[in-house]
Amino acid sequence: MAVVYERIILGRLESLRELDVKHQHGFKPGRSTTTAMLELQEYISEELDKGQIVGTYSLDLSAAFNLL
Repeated sequence: MAVVYERIILGRLESLRELDVKHQHGFKPGRSTTTAMLELQEYISEELDKGQIVGTYSLDLSAAFNLL
């Protein structure tokens, strides 16, 4: 049953192309949590090299759909 919901959600997300942003990694071919973390690491390194202060936060929604 979960696969059915995932396909429905994926279909709806794919139909929202105007919300597609350059840094989106979820639901995109060739992108993953690994590529997201590598991009974040590169950004942080670049900003720290410039002497900037960098902060981040993360949110784990892996169990969010268990409530549906």
